Amino acid sequence: MSKTKRLLLALALSLALAACQSQAPTNPVNDGRVSLALTFAQWQEYSGEEGQTLARVRAPAAISRLDIFVLFDQDTLARTVAQITPGSNEFAAVLQVPIGEERRIVVEAWDDQGGVAPPVRAFRGVQAHVEVQPNVAREVAVTLYPVPLAGQSVVLIVGSAQGAPGTSGHLVPITLISADSLSGIQFDLNYDARLISPVAALRTRPLAFDTLATNVISSQQGQALRMLMFAVSGERLPALFDPTEIIKVDFSVDIEAEAGTQTPLTLSNFTVLDQNRKRLGVLAVEGGSFEIAGGQ
Repeated sequence: MSKTKRLLLALALSLALAACQSQAPTNPVNDGRVSLALTFAQWQEYSGEEGQTLARVRAPAAISRLDIFVLFDQDTLARTVAQITPGSNEFAAVLQVPIGEERRIVVEAWDDQGGVAPPVRAFRGVQAHVEVQPNVAREVAVTLYPVPLAGQSVVLIVGSAQGAPGTSGHLVPITLISADSLSGIQFDLNYDARLISPVAALRTRPLAFDTLATNVISSQQGQALRMLMFAVSGERLPALFDPTEIIKVDFSVDIEAEAGTQTPLTLSNFTVLDQNRKRLGVLAVEGGSFEIAGGQ
């Protein structure tokens, strides 16, 4: 799956034991170690004009600074800033944070040299539900997505799934990042109809958009599921700064599909309207696919 370009490897965070409710000193003997594997997503940029593709943009090699945060609820438990040489592929940083569950790791990547052009100024990745334990090493994967600029664009991400011939119930997530309140979203999910077929599209969160309408249409890839989300009342979807899953598409697999084959899952034909019904551009993250697994 040509999903991402791995640019930064082997980022190590030493997470040391500290008291959550007091100012007691940390105990380095009981360190917990978390290795962060960072990956930059690739995307296709679309302007606000219907059907116009501007350019294929890849993860830049010009990143010079990373801000790394460890959070619990609304509290920042630890933060570090790592200055790196553009093009470098590994480095290390050390933080001391309280052990515990439900830690949230946020990584922001910046280009202080001005090499990253609009509509992207930075990259951001979030990994939630991380448990930090003393004397336990683990790896946490964080994908960094482009941070959309308010009033210019949103980010839409299609996920992946797999399933055996003749089966159904295989869910493909659609994820949104937006710095704007939105009044409506429409886009096509393209797939190879010889292998899979959509059964249903489901809203996965209690969103302000209470309506999800779908229609199967022809596309260059074979077929596409056109999806339209809005609120009958006119309520706006608030800004979603963290990657937020908004739709799951349930696919069935053709009984004749050959195990080991796969179809790319891509997004196209976007209409995204902000709260004033101004059309926004879209950064469509690549890499989604559906793989036909071996049958029983």
